[in-house]
Amino acid sequence: VSLNTYSLVAAGKEVMAGSEATVSCTVTGINEAMDITWTGFVAGVNYQVTSGALVGGSQTGTLSVQADAVTEDVEYTCTVSSIQNADSTPHSVIVPLHVYTVTPQSREVISGSSTTLSCVVEDVTQAVIVTWTDQQRDRVTEGVSSGTYEDTTQTATLVVDSAGLDEVYTCTVTSGQFTNSPLFETVVNLYVYEVAAMGKEVKAGAGATLSCKITNIQTSGVSVSWSNGRETSDINDGVTQGEVDADGQVTTLVLADNSDHLTFTCQVKSLGYPESESSSSEVFYYTFEVEAGDREVKTGTPTTLSCVVKGATETVTVEWSDSNGGTITNDVVVGSQEGDLQTTTVVVVSDDEDEVYTCFVTSVRFPESPRQETQVKLNVYGVTVTNKDAYTGKSTDLSCTISDLTTAPTISWKHGSTVLSASDEGSLVGSTQTSTLTVDDPSGDKDYTCVVTSGEFPASAASETGVSLNTYSLVAAGKEVMAGSEATVSCTVTGINEAMDITWTGFVAGVNYQVTSGALVGGSQTGTLSVQADAVTEDVEYTCTVSSIQNADSTPHSVIVPLHVYTVTPQSREVISGSSTTLSCVVEDVTQAVIVTWTDQQRDRVTEGVSSGTYEDTTQTATLVVDSAGLDEVYTCTVTSGQFTNSPLFETVVNLYVYEVAAMGKEVKAGAGATLSCKITNIQTSGVSVSWSNGRETSDINDGVTQGEVDADGQVTTLVLADNSDHLTFTCQVKSLGYPESESSSSEVFYYTFEVEAGDREVKTGTPTTLSCVVKGATETVTVEWSDSNGGTITNDVVVGSQEGDLQTTTVVVVSDDEDEVYTCFVTSVRFPESPRQETQVKLNVYGVTVTNKDAYTGKSTDLSCTISDLTTAPTISWKHGSTVLSASDEGSLVGSTQTSTLTVDDPSGDKDYTCVVTSGEFPASAASETGVSLNTYSVTVYGKEVQAGSATIISCKIMDITEEMSIAWSGFTAGDNYSESMGEREGSSQTGILVVKGPAVTQDTEYTCTVSSISNPASATHAEVVELNVFEITTSNKQIKSGNSVTLTCSVSDLTAAVKMEWYTVNGEITEGVTTGDLSGSLQSSTLSLDAISITTEYKCSVTSQDYPESGAQTATALVGVFGISVSSEEVRVGTSTTLACSATGVQQSATIQWYSGVEVIETGSGYTVTTELWNNGYLATSLSIDAGSVTEDNSFTCVVEAEGQEDQSEIAYLLTYGMTVTSYDVVEGTAATLTCSVEGVSASDVTVVWVVAGVEYSEPSADENYNVVEGDLATGSQTSTLTLSGDITADGDKTFTCGVTLQGQSNRVDQEVELKTFRVSTEGGQVKTGEDAFLSCSVSGMTDNLEIQWLLDPQSGTILCLVDGAKRGCDLDDIVSTVEGDTTNSVLKVTSPIGDATLTCRVIGHNTYEYPVELELNDLVLTPATETRAFTSTEVTLTCAYASTTISDGSFSWYMNNEVCRDCSDPVETPKSSKLTITVEESKAGRWGCNFTKAKNNKVMKSNTVELTEVQSTGEQTPNSVWDVAGESSTVQCVVPYGLSQSDLTSISWTLNGNPVSNDGTSFISPYEVVTFVVPALKYEDESATGYISFLHSESISGRLQCAAVYTTGETIRPDGSELNMIKLTANVSSVTVAPSSGAYVAFNSRAQSKPDTSYTMEDGTAALASATEESITDGVEYQEVILFTSDSDSVTSYADLARKALTYTYSIDLVQITGTVYVIGETAVESPQWTSLGDRIKLTCYLTASDVSTVVVMWQMRSGTQWIDVPSDGYTSLLSDINSDYVMSAILVIDSTVTGDITDFRALVTLAEFQERSESITVKGVSAVVSDLSSAFEKASVTFGATVVGPNKPTALLVHTESGTEVSATVEEEGEDSYTLSYVKDNLVTTDTGDYYFTITFSASLELTTDSTSLKVLSQCQPPTTPPNTELSKEEINGSDNYNQVVACITNQDGAIEYVFLDSSKTSIMCDTSTGTYVSTDLSPCLKTIANSV
Repeated sequence: VSLNTYSLVAAGKEVMAGSEATVSCTVTGINEAMDITWTGFVAGVNYQVTSGALVGGSQTGTLSVQADAVTEDVEYTCTVSSIQNADSTPHSVIVPLHVYTVTPQSREVISGSSTTLSCVVEDVTQAVIVTWTDQQRDRVTEGVSSGTYEDTTQTATLVVDSAGLDEVYTCTVTSGQFTNSPLFETVVNLYVYEVAAMGKEVKAGAGATLSCKITNIQTSGVSVSWSNGRETSDINDGVTQGEVDADGQVTTLVLADNSDHLTFTCQVKSLGYPESESSSSEVFYYTFEVEAGDREVKTGTPTTLSCVVKGATETVTVEWSDSNGGTITNDVVVGSQEGDLQTTTVVVVSDDEDEVYTCFVTSVRFPESPRQETQVKLNVYGVTVTNKDAYTGKSTDLSCTISDLTTAPTISWKHGSTVLSASDEGSLVGSTQTSTLTVDDPSGDKDYTCVVTSGEFPASAASETGVSLNTYSLVAAGKEVMAGSEATVSCTVTGINEAMDITWTGFVAGVNYQVTSGALVGGSQTGTLSVQADAVTEDVEYTCTVSSIQNADSTPHSVIVPLHVYTVTPQSREVISGSSTTLSCVVEDVTQAVIVTWTDQQRDRVTEGVSSGTYEDTTQTATLVVDSAGLDEVYTCTVTSGQFTNSPLFETVVNLYVYEVAAMGKEVKAGAGATLSCKITNIQTSGVSVSWSNGRETSDINDGVTQGEVDADGQVTTLVLADNSDHLTFTCQVKSLGYPESESSSSEVFYYTFEVEAGDREVKTGTPTTLSCVVKGATETVTVEWSDSNGGTITNDVVVGSQEGDLQTTTVVVVSDDEDEVYTCFVTSVRFPESPRQETQVKLNVYGVTVTNKDAYTGKSTDLSCTISDLTTAPTISWKHGSTVLSASDEGSLVGSTQTSTLTVDDPSGDKDYTCVVTSGEFPASAASETGVSLNTYSVTVYGKEVQAGSATIISCKIMDITEEMSIAWSGFTAGDNYSESMGEREGSSQTGILVVKGPAVTQDTEYTCTVSSISNPASATHAEVVELNVFEITTSNKQIKSGNSVTLTCSVSDLTAAVKMEWYTVNGEITEGVTTGDLSGSLQSSTLSLDAISITTEYKCSVTSQDYPESGAQTATALVGVFGISVSSEEVRVGTSTTLACSATGVQQSATIQWYSGVEVIETGSGYTVTTELWNNGYLATSLSIDAGSVTEDNSFTCVVEAEGQEDQSEIAYLLTYGMTVTSYDVVEGTAATLTCSVEGVSASDVTVVWVVAGVEYSEPSADENYNVVEGDLATGSQTSTLTLSGDITADGDKTFTCGVTLQGQSNRVDQEVELKTFRVSTEGGQVKTGEDAFLSCSVSGMTDNLEIQWLLDPQSGTILCLVDGAKRGCDLDDIVSTVEGDTTNSVLKVTSPIGDATLTCRVIGHNTYEYPVELELNDLVLTPATETRAFTSTEVTLTCAYASTTISDGSFSWYMNNEVCRDCSDPVETPKSSKLTITVEESKAGRWGCNFTKAKNNKVMKSNTVELTEVQSTGEQTPNSVWDVAGESSTVQCVVPYGLSQSDLTSISWTLNGNPVSNDGTSFISPYEVVTFVVPALKYEDESATGYISFLHSESISGRLQCAAVYTTGETIRPDGSELNMIKLTANVSSVTVAPSSGAYVAFNSRAQSKPDTSYTMEDGTAALASATEESITDGVEYQEVILFTSDSDSVTSYADLARKALTYTYSIDLVQITGTVYVIGETAVESPQWTSLGDRIKLTCYLTASDVSTVVVMWQMRSGTQWIDVPSDGYTSLLSDINSDYVMSAILVIDSTVTGDITDFRALVTLAEFQERSESITVKGVSAVVSDLSSAFEKASVTFGATVVGPNKPTALLVHTESGTEVSATVEEEGEDSYTLSYVKDNLVTTDTGDYYFTITFSASLELTTDSTSLKVLSQCQPPTTPPNTELSKEEINGSDNYNQVVACITNQDGAIEYVFLDSSKTSIMCDTSTGTYVSTDLSPCLKTIANSV
């Protein structure tokens, strides 16, 4: 009997009210489970009971009480009773549950203050343990007190000395009575707020609002009170507490107007935690004064305003704004504080109105203070001065008016630096004050200055305004002019530098007067009064008044200008050529004698016959006598005033009109009559009067006279004579009507007659014919012309005969047209060409002849005809053949206008031509006409056909003996698709027409008709022929026979009319053997063909040929003899392999079929079979039977059957033979040999080849590779087996696939079968377990297959099976085996429950073979603690303890190892029999996996402990990124990663600082006492070995510098990784705009701050941006990079002033994320106008237009080219001027050349300096107009001479040639020669001696550009009269070198035959000299020549 005892222990608890609690009682000393029950409560959801499980001899029961039931102290009862021994007595124990409460007391205090947190524990039974931890769960030890237990209450406190950030502390309460009770944690909050005291500094008296901003406060907020030593109630009236929001709570104190410095206290008290201490902060209030510096200045004056701040605590910020509120940034100077004063100035430019600027002052010390405004006045006044222009010496006043004043200013005057006293300061009237200065005797231009000093703000600078006084002179220029001519008088103002206003009086304004003020040129200006001709009638005095335009207040000045008027009357003449006359010019109303000159039409001065006349009583008459009038001449009488020499010359034209008289006699056809005429040409429009006479009475004659009208050709007066055949002579007398004083003239006029005879003709149309015209009695040969009936002149084929006697015959050859025509013969007198042409009509009548050619069938009679039309008289008609006249014709008779003659040809044969001859009956002299007629004959042959019915054919009709194409038509059928006819084409002399009859129409015998007709001669008769088409039928039959049989074929022909020829053919030719052809029987005829032993299919043709129509050709029919055969294919394949059997038949007919049969059943597609049959193709028929792999199971046979009409079925059998193929393999252990097998069975073939294929390589017997051993095997009874043995090296590589390839004899395809080799690996793992623990042993098979089995054996020798892998227990007394499968690995784990000793078990793996593996089981109670990984900071000491857990231990020794190596330097472990302790200082060499061994002394068996990983943790962290850059406003995040999860130390917190300033948990940081920046600090992120803190922010100027994280650990370590440098990417430029010039750029410095040298880009609109320099300077964590960019303009050059304007271009500069844009102003562009033309001595102005921003920066220097060098333009003679700048920023630089000299004819340019830029303009080429006059040689009288010059100038000029001596001017001809080059010429004819003299040209290019050339001399020489030639001499002229004179030289004549010789009588007198200056010989004595007589003696 067993008595088992046990013990019972209660475990009560002490817990926090409302928390879940579990109490327990434990039964010990039992070996079986007990029943544990609980009482002391009402069962329900709040209670849960467990009895526990028996573990190691003990069992614990528990009672879990839910939180709702934990409210007060309770005692529960635990009762234990035996389950197995139910009679045992239960035992109970009381288990108490005590309940307490905890109250936390949080605080809210100001940062940096001290406070006490507390935790009050109540209802405890005895003192509890209270500990504190912070937010990082680090234990708090400083300032901690657990408090004293008193009366169930205990208060624990935590004193915080200096509150920093908000902190969450945890108060942890541990029961002091029940230590196994759970800890209770209560949160105690420390809230830390910040107070920002925002004081103010403002302008005295301004008042302000002070504030305290409390941040990081709780939602309940705070209460705030204010004090400053006064009564609080006085202050707090202006206090506002403020509301709590996300930014905190702001409380404010409003102060009224106050000038004191005050200090206030802001006291803050938490409302949410009222026990918290209050806080105080000082808030300051300071004031300063601001003094404005007002100014009063002249409009537009730059002025400095000031703002003085007094009494500020330190330097303040000062800003300015204009009256529109716009901020002023330019020209502001903010001074530093000196003493208590700080002065700030701004330079402004006054506008037209007063302005109030604002000076804004902001405290720097108290930046929250409002800007203080102070107004600074800028009063402006206007200054108006009046410049004056005054006549020299004429007193004048200058004035200076100041407007917009409030207080009278001080005004004075200066000239230069001299203050003038002669002035009146004036007084203030309203807002205006005027001062005057009197100048008594002005002379010369002078400048004066009006000086104004402000009376309102005397500190303002005085203004100076210039006043100019300019003086001038005035000269009048009167005129004397011709009445009725336009006149211009003028007055000239000199000594001016600006245009004046010149006005005129003394007339009534209107269209007759035009006034100009003139233009200012070279300091002078001429005003003109132009008086139109209508107003120039009498003498007048005009007044010229000059007044200033620019200076309108100047006094005008006047002068009298006279205009005298005279009249000129010319007296012209009109005379006949060759007569003499006198011209005159009468000048009246002149004040004194005038100068009168005469010039001819060529503007040549007339000197001969000229008289100026005598001045008498205001009148003067000048005359010109003309001796022999030639051509019309226009003389000019030029009158020049003798009193006013500047008056224009007045030229009056005096005409000499010279007419010609042409007496026009006549010669006409007798009886025609005529008109005689006198034509007077070159007469004036008034005409002449003409009278006629011929010795009869004038009255008789003048009855037929017509005076005629004057027209462009002159005036013709006529005398009309009636029909007359006499020869007569008349006189025509002419008298001028327009100029009756002119002399009259007389001329003779003649009258003659002749006769004309015409030769008419009548001819055939189109016949060339000769017409004639005979003239009789003409005075001489006449001109004869012909025209046709349309009036067209005939010029071809005209023959004009000469006059023979008194006859002249003219003929013309014409071609007759279709109509009668009348030609005209025109006869014109040659002697009297003005005689009218005399017309004579010549008739040409025409008739038409029409003949009809014929085509006739040979021998067929026909008629030819000839028709004559358009007749008026019957002609004579006859016929000819060749030259033979034919009588068998009918001449016909005239009917109307037509007559027809016929000729009959009875029996035509062959082609013939006939002629129709016609003779005129009206004009028998006309030639007869002949017309040919053709008669052509032809013949016709037809060709019929005999053909097989249904076959198309062609019949034809052939025409012969033709020369041209005929028409062939067919008939006898209905037109349609079955018929097609063709006329054919002529080939040679024949033409064949055909009719195509298509098969459907060839059904029966038919007759067709062929009709022939002429195309070219449609009047010809037609001819028709019949063509036959006979039709028959052919019948044959096809035969189908087996190869080798005989057959007879039959061919029958029906519907025959005659026997035909029948033949048989094959493709090899005609067959003659076996042919029998019968005779025609009725309409049928047949033929047979007998054939023997036919083996191939053959086509036979039966040929039928007509005997009557051989052209029909052979007609055929086909008989087919079909011979067919059959063949099949058999196959031998592996079972289960698809295959195909084939069957084909040849030579079968199309209707045959082919099929497969299995036995008697037809095989169709389906059930494993696929039948494919090809369509019949030319006798071939095939089918295939495809058998699916599943149907190939055994040998089989199939029948192929061919069925054909008319024959027995034919068949062949195809066999399907099969064989089997098997392979074997088994699982083997990797690295052991293996054998694979491959067998074939049921093979019918006699031989089989087997190979093995490994990775594409074939192996066969014998194998050369020892790793692959092949045995092919032998074929026996259809079977053969081959093996492949693999070495262990092959199986060691794991699973593989091999291929067995089988090839049957006679087959080419190898059949392959894959063989899988499966290998596996076995691994076992024993175990060491502690006593009482279960052991788990494993046996793992990798590569597991279904063929393998795993077993566990206890006794491998006996083979007893403990358990199978599937868990079936067969004799097992061990627990189940658990198998797991992962991939191809099966792991069998055997659980041994609480082994009591060591053991060896066996894992057996069974497959093809059996494999056994031992598995060891050991008891090991050796334990190493701590059991988990130990992570510790470097240098931390860690103790490892290795000890036995059980009470039993063997003798032995401990040893330590690290990383599986024995520790050699482990320092003195502390050892006991059961343990060994090793203390390790953590360092890199000690980090690793540690373990300990115990070696048993008894058997040296080593027991291994568990291992522990010792990890060294460096006291380092990582803060990333270390460099943080971005642009303002962009967000960045920094992280701080530090170690976490250490075994010896806990992470307390990660905090952040910016430049040493802490960042609170809510992200705020005070970077200065008054500036707060904000970060975002999220919660820490924890991982296994690290903790990460994050901080985010927006980049700004304030958030920059070093950001540092710090991690604090409980062991005192603080980790500060490398911090992060926070930087803001910045980009600035030193200027926002720059100015460039075309050749000069501007530099802009761009400064950037970035982490590294940034990528930059820069562009410029219409320009180039280029890097000039770059500097890089390292700064903390980055670089400062500066690039200086040179901006230059690429704008196109400006070519004209119109395109010139200052350009504003845009540049862009950017770095990675930032961009700056600015403006580039382009100035200094220039434009010039070139060339500029002038003449020497003239004044010229050169202008260079340029762009500039400020005229004050512009300096222009002019240069001129001298040779190849440029030199500066001297000041003497040159004036340089600058204009103002216009709105386009364009101004002009002007160079005035006062008087152009030769050196000025060159290039000029302007060097423009604009501040630092210098530009050079394009060249202005100054060109001088020039002229080179051609030299003249002397010329003789009556000769012509050409004056010429070559001119260079800007445009085509006008030119006058001037004779110096006479002053005569004539216009010259101007021709363009080349660019800027012109030639002048003037031809002077009929030289006279007075033409001798100097000549020059005056050339005008424009009003301001004229040129006078050098003179050239003309010498007019006089010819000497030729002398009398002495006897026997010859006279010749001989020039004298270097002289104008010449010699007349005589020489003796020479006899032709030389028989007589002549000699001079006086050889010294052989020449005389002509003196050309007088036209006389110096000597006239010349020697004659005498004969030499030979001496006969």
